[in-house]
Amino acid sequence: MKKTFLRIFLDPLHAQQKWLNEQAQRGWRLTRVGALLYEFEQTENSYHYVVEFIGNYTNEERLRYQNELEKQGIRFFNKGANAGKISFGHVKWRPYANRGGKIATSGGMINAELIILEKSLNGARR
Repeated sequence: MKKTFLRIFLDPLHAQQKWLNEQAQRGWRLTRVGALLYEFEQTENSYHYVVEFIGNYTNEERLRYQNELEKQGIRFFNKGANAGKISFGHVKWRPYANRGGKIATSGGMINAELIILEKSLNGARR
């Protein structure tokens, strides 16, 4: 069984993480994340979610981080931090970013400012 939610978070880190973990406690596993939509499937396994801000990374740092997560078998989802704003062909200046990440493009760090990490609590793999 699958379920889809339309959600907007005023606090995209803490509130989103809390809500994802509430869904996991109800037996739902995250399968897909969009700009505003979250898709879940029912599961017998237990999961825990952590939402991290990575908008200060360069695109190279983000890709390296994601490569390490994949090597460790950690499932993740990229998520934009701007609710309802989808960017195609944009460039942003980010004064808070690491050196080399101050200019973000839609092919890199725009709409990928957050990463949702999934941890299995009972040994289930991807």
